[in-house]
Amino acid sequence: MKKISFLLIAVLSIGALQAQTKDRDKQPKKITIIGGLNLSKYVGGEDNLSKTNYKPGLILGVNKDVKITPLIWANGGLLYYQNGASTELGDYKFDYLMVPTGLKLNFGPVYAMGGFYGAYRLTAKLDDVKLDNKDFNRLDFGTYACVGLKFLLLSFNVKYNWGISDVSNGSNNNTAYDLRNRFVSFTLGIGIP
Repeated sequence: MKKISFLLIAVLSIGALQAQTKDRDKQPKKITIIGGLNLSKYVGGEDNLSKTNYKPGLILGVNKDVKITPLIWANGGLLYYQNGASTELGDYKFDYLMVPTGLKLNFGPVYAMGGFYGAYRLTAKLDDVKLDNKDFNRLDFGTYACVGLKFLLLSFNVKYNWGISDVSNGSNNNTAYDLRNRFVSFTLGIGIP
């Protein structure tokens, strides 16, 4: 899976660089500032942690689109987001830095995106008590799909993310603790030409 992800990122990067050099003057130099709401929970495992409810959090960041063709664009960014879940034990709160990369299909004011993400966990808390870092993986990897609408410099996205790595560190390889992130985000973006 890591080889496939690396190959996809390499292909997207090469395509984006070629598109930039061919149409440098025709390309919009736009960065989008993003802010919004993130709803997250865990799936998998057999213990009480897997029986979670969605927990709201904040998402902030920047995004950049690079035209490959008029219909297909490469998309990437850097996002800070609050993730976790509400459980019977309390609210798990995780802060991550995410680097999403993928493709964007433009259909006039409507667009669709899909790709992969890698994320680094900054903090881990249960309610307001700091958790032991060795019990939770620092890295999270996953895929995402998104639909959006743009109008002038504004854009609105709805994105669903599927984590594919175990956030609980497997609790000594016990599959009952094999938990994966699932989250949906609603964001508003402001483009800066």
